[in-house]
Amino acid sequence: MPYYIGIANTCHDPAVAVVAPEGTLVFAEATERYFQKKKAWDLPPDHWGWLLEIIGRYCDPAAGFVVATPWTSPGLMGKVFDIPLARDKFLEKLPQSLGVRDANSFFSASDSQWLLWSQTRSFDNFGPHLAFLLSHYFSCRNVRFRRYDHHLAHAAHACFSSSFKQALCLIADGEGEVGSVSSFSYANGKLDLLNRSWGPGSPGRFYAKVTQLCGFDWRMGEEGKVMGLAAFGSVCDALAKNLGAMMQVKEGQVIQEKEPELSRLLSLVSREHSRQDLAATGQWVFEQKMTELLHALCQKKSSDNLVLGGGCALNSSFNGKVRDLGLFGSVHVPCAPADDGNAVGAALLAFAEDHPMGAMESFPAGWQSAYQGSVMEPDALARLERFFPGAMISRHPGAIHEKAAQILSESGIIGWIQGRAEFGPRALGNRSVLADPRPHDMKDRINRDVKFREGFRPFAPAVLESEAENWFEGVVKSPFMSFTRPWREQVRCRVPAVVHEDGTGRLQTVSRDQNLLFYSLIEEFYNITGVPLVLNTSLNIMGKPIIHTLEDAVGLFFTTGLNALIIEDYLIQKNI
Repeated sequence: MPYYIGIANTCHDPAVAVVAPEGTLVFAEATERYFQKKKAWDLPPDHWGWLLEIIGRYCDPAAGFVVATPWTSPGLMGKVFDIPLARDKFLEKLPQSLGVRDANSFFSASDSQWLLWSQTRSFDNFGPHLAFLLSHYFSCRNVRFRRYDHHLAHAAHACFSSSFKQALCLIADGEGEVGSVSSFSYANGKLDLLNRSWGPGSPGRFYAKVTQLCGFDWRMGEEGKVMGLAAFGSVCDALAKNLGAMMQVKEGQVIQEKEPELSRLLSLVSREHSRQDLAATGQWVFEQKMTELLHALCQKKSSDNLVLGGGCALNSSFNGKVRDLGLFGSVHVPCAPADDGNAVGAALLAFAEDHPMGAMESFPAGWQSAYQGSVMEPDALARLERFFPGAMISRHPGAIHEKAAQILSESGIIGWIQGRAEFGPRALGNRSVLADPRPHDMKDRINRDVKFREGFRPFAPAVLESEAENWFEGVVKSPFMSFTRPWREQVRCRVPAVVHEDGTGRLQTVSRDQNLLFYSLIEEFYNITGVPLVLNTSLNIMGKPIIHTLEDAVGLFFTTGLNALIIEDYLIQKNI
């Protein structure tokens, strides 16, 4: 009856997940939180200090371990060369095969080699740290290692976290074992591969290129900036023709075409169109290609349910339009569809392998909760109350949500920390910056004084699930901020701080079962203001991950324009 530890070891977005012997997901968190380094490029996915803490808290080492990772071979597209090859030959041949030295590439040769080096290093270096930790610190002799296909791990996390018994699943990212798009059928806990696009075309790399052309950094995960900027632009036919030529979809296969002449494309932007138009057009082209993939998947239709996974499933603008296509009745996107989620996927695959009969029955209902990360240490909170002179600190057991709602109703901006951290890239009410969505200047205040980021960046509304249909058109359950939907025109003027330039909002629906305390806060704000939603964004500043420790939170509070910091039932205000 071992514990199952999943380690996402792609070289970016590493993460750790723990599944208990009975199949309960007991921990999941991205490594970037621990290191406080965005995307955690090239950092060890099995850092012994963090794992020592996780195993000590969530595992019984005497039970033994199965350690699972979401890669079966090192190096991007490594199987093309019939691994193993000599390392220098591998590095020498890969760029030529992908065309990175000619016009048929999304990335430069140096970027491609850096990605290859990083991933190969992550693959090769994984294991010894964890094996040493388990054997020497916990005297554990029962440790087994397993590797699973990258896209299969994506599909496992996405499908197992849904409420569906049957579904079709589309995985789209930058690159998997070989190729960037896979489709699966899912039925009663079993995943079967339907199709794999062998590349080298990639919707993930296409969007990364658009991100780069817009002046942002895909290495830092700034694709979201393109989505935000796109709302300010218009789709341009000439730009669409150039961008659309970069990637074609034929019978479910993504094919990389000749890259357009970048000087001509950028000339079009500088002479006739804005960077906003480039973002809007890039988003539109991405949506057209993804729609073609869904049409191809629909031809294999065995279910009215769709599951989306892979990094491309973070595109909430596209996700919000999927149900309107009329191809599927219900759509599910997990809380962490990108590579960090593969830690959960690998752990669940290992558990399912050992429990082939009735594996799904072993996963308890509701395990797909996003709140699976770390907690604030009680000792640190007690020390803060006793020894910190720079703040006014008070406690409000049972009433902290009322204090928070009152501060919000008076246009205050608060840092809100409760319980366990969210798994995935989005704050969902446990590591959040919260604000009143009604003031016209609130968006600018937070971008300027708290987040230190560009003024066009939007914020999400967290709305009571029972009230969502009164505020949004075609509302869907969206507990993980996975779907952008249009606001109802008659009400959006009441909450300008969370309305995108194009009249949409990336909604988070909040229910009592999902997060009782956050729900109670929004409900109290509703009682005070008549508005059943609050502005919700992640508790971080631009370029940094969401805070991890009490010290991270206090440092952010005293160096930004937050008006209050609430941690559990502690209310902290600046003593100035």
